[in-house]
Amino acid sequence: MKVSVSSARALEHLGFSDIKIKWPNDLVTIHDGKPHKLAGVLAQSTIQGSNASVVVGLGLNISLSNLRDLLPHDHISALSEIGQPPEVIDLAEGILREIFSADLDNETLLVEYEKYSHTLGINVRVEVGEEIFKGLAERITQTGSLIVKLENGVEKEISVGEIIHLR
Repeated sequence: MKVSVSSARALEHLGFSDIKIKWPNDLVTIHDGKPHKLAGVLAQSTIQGSNASVVVGLGLNISLSNLRDLLPHDHISALSEIGQPPEVIDLAEGILREIFSADLDNETLLVEYEKYSHTLGINVRVEVGEEIFKGLAERITQTGSLIVKLENGVEKEISVGEIIHLR
């Protein structure tokens, strides 16, 4: 969550407005009313005894170059489509500065995540393994899980799965 929020904030400081987070960690921009993936965040954690470590990677499309030819039907985007891309070092520095920002404590992180969320308030289809269901993406928990309210009023907590935004 922190890398997604930090990246959105850094891009905003660099003049890229309207960057949103599609749960759990994709950065999207809106073209013709549809979200287009701008970036993805992957994290891998390990625990050995009392030591925990997390490795996080961010794949951010700066320029599409030949991606549009390779992936013509995918909804992808790049910074070059929504503005003048910054120097990579300035972008990396901005994101790292936001990650280590003192004002991003746990409570503020959740508020900021909700601010940038493109998923909350949207009807979604959720695929978790073999289970598929639809509902309203209602809120994010402190641990980053998505709470989806089903039509019958039952709330389901999703910590992993594929989310498809419905109209």
